[in-house]
Amino acid sequence: MKKALFGLFAIAAVAAASAFAADKTDAPTPAVDNGGRPPLEMGHGPLPPFPPPFPPRKPVLFSATVATDTPAETINKLTALIPTGQAKHYEVHVEVVPVAEDADGQ
Repeated sequence: MKKALFGLFAIAAVAAASAFAADKTDAPTPAVDNGGRPPLEMGHGPLPPFPPPFPPRKPVLFSATVATDTPAETINKLTALIPTGQAKHYEVHVEVVPVAEDADGQ
């Protein structure tokens, strides 16, 4: 019986000691001094600036997409359709791209 009482006393003593130890950690955590910087910047340096906006689009005088078997003739026909503008210099892009055949072989 003495051993049972001694064991019960030991368990009560351990429980009391752990309860008092838990009270010591209830202190509020200290505030972190971020030096006036926003929290997102802390430890990462300054945030990058926003990307610059896209330049304004240039007005297009003429645009065409045509599928053809004779690209040279098609370019000559399209040249006659280009309207005249007021500018002295123009930017012209010409692309001839092969087209894959359909499943029908056309």
